[in-house]
Amino acid sequence: MVKFNSATRLFGKVSAESEWRFLVNETLAGEKLIVGFLKDILAMGIPSKFLNESLKKQVDEEIEHVRMYHKLVGADKLRSSGYDIHLKKVVQDLNSVTLKLFALQGMLEGMALGALDYRILNWNEGPSFNVDSIAKLEESEHVGFSYSSFSDLIRFEGRISMCEFKRVQKQVNKIFSTAFNGAVIVDLLDPLDSFEIEAQAIEDSVAMKSFRRNSAKIVLSAANAFIDNYFLAAENV
Repeated sequence: MVKFNSATRLFGKVSAESEWRFLVNETLAGEKLIVGFLKDILAMGIPSKFLNESLKKQVDEEIEHVRMYHKLVGADKLRSSGYDIHLKKVVQDLNSVTLKLFALQGMLEGMALGALDYRILNWNEGPSFNVDSIAKLEESEHVGFSYSSFSDLIRFEGRISMCEFKRVQKQVNKIFSTAFNGAVIVDLLDPLDSFEIEAQAIEDSVAMKSFRRNSAKIVLSAANAFIDNYFLAAENV
């Protein structure tokens, strides 16, 4: 039985089990996506031994996250809301290591931290609490793995403009907002549950609005920290 504070329910009448299953499946999809991104970035040949080692460490940790969340979800694995499919296309089309890292560490990791924060705060008796706590600790470190190597990246591929960062930020935010909405969520939930709730009820949920505000704040903080550290490094190159 999944236990958490009913006042923080995102999906209203939907069972606690279905809500938990949906959110953990979304996290699993993100962890798998991160592993693929990191392997692609490493294959591009990064001119920084420290960054290479940091990203290899992150790959190992993300693979372990995938294993742990897959074990939790088991036979209850759902298809994702689609954010992973669209984000994969956006990142694959980027020809800059820096921008790929920004989409990963400055945006996707921020969204992951928002989801983990929500579950840890509200589901401290839930089945994913221990795994979420481990993942949050490691993801909090991952968002800053690239900072000390920005100088090397600038020498390697030139300086990225603020407009380019903002373009990627806008694309990724649009993917998140399009995927995580009431209509998509109802379509993915257990048929018996989704029959009892309308998409607008999810959109109107006080807890959902709070969750979105908190997640957006964390994503923005991670993105701004990435950009600020990048341009600070650029001043000395």
